[in-house]
Amino acid sequence: MTKRVFSQEYKDALLKKLQPPESRSVPEIAAEENIPTSTLYTWISKARRDGALIPNSAPQNDRR
Repeated sequence: MTKRVFSQEYKDALLKKLQPPESRSVPEIAAEENIPTSTLYTWISKARRDGALIPNSAPQNDRR
């Protein structure tokens, strides 16, 4: 299996979906884009270390 390489623009676009107004979940984006959730969590961790403000989860009013 070959390793997929993602551009920084692609990573940034997916991370933006986690933020308002979309506020989508990691599993939702991972399934839609056919990438492992662990990959997204790695990108989130790096973005936070670089100073990005990324929420931990979906907004409270979306939980049931």
